[in-house]
Amino acid sequence: MNLDDDNLADLFDEFYILADDTREIIIPQTNHTLQPPSISNEEAGIKADGEPEITPVVVQQPVITEKHNPVPNKPVSLPPLSFAGANKQYIAFIYNDKIFDSKDNAEMIMNFITKALKFSLDDVAVLRLSKNSEYTLMQILEELKCKKAVLWGCSDLLAAEHKQLAIHQIETVNQTWVINADAAQKYHNNQPLKLALWEAAQKMFKQ
Repeated sequence: MNLDDDNLADLFDEFYILADDTREIIIPQTNHTLQPPSISNEEAGIKADGEPEITPVVVQQPVITEKHNPVPNKPVSLPPLSFAGANKQYIAFIYNDKIFDSKDNAEMIMNFITKALKFSLDDVAVLRLSKNSEYTLMQILEELKCKKAVLWGCSDLLAAEHKQLAIHQIETVNQTWVINADAAQKYHNNQPLKLALWEAAQKMFKQ
């Protein structure tokens, strides 16, 4: 606070300040008695009976939202893989019989396995897709631990694994060498097609 001479009159405007100490200081007299400002009972929080009014305090409880952790999906239980043979050499022949099935198709495939390639049923696994429709191609190859496989009419299964193979093309799928053969019924009485399959098989089984 600044108490220099210029501000004294502003601070004490009820007094007369004299520069000479020997002169009287006249202080105005007043008959007024200072009264405290009146406050109503309602403003003071007092009831009509004289007791103080207590205002209840409402405390809002925080809202707690429960978080539920999602339950992980349980692995789907697959039925046992259905195939003929003992699979001792981990070689699979997968036949898409859902396109067109016939006794001639089954005989042609068995002749290709046993007469052309000289495998016994103990060496290989022969699967029909209609008996294993719950499985993907990757699951079949993993279940049989295949090293090599010949697929008849299985372009859709390959596409599901993001594989686009030409007919008789040799490619690896999940570390398994595969030949993408055409639908089995197309090889009947078609010597050039049989020859192309035979040449692809020779290349793959020599690897």
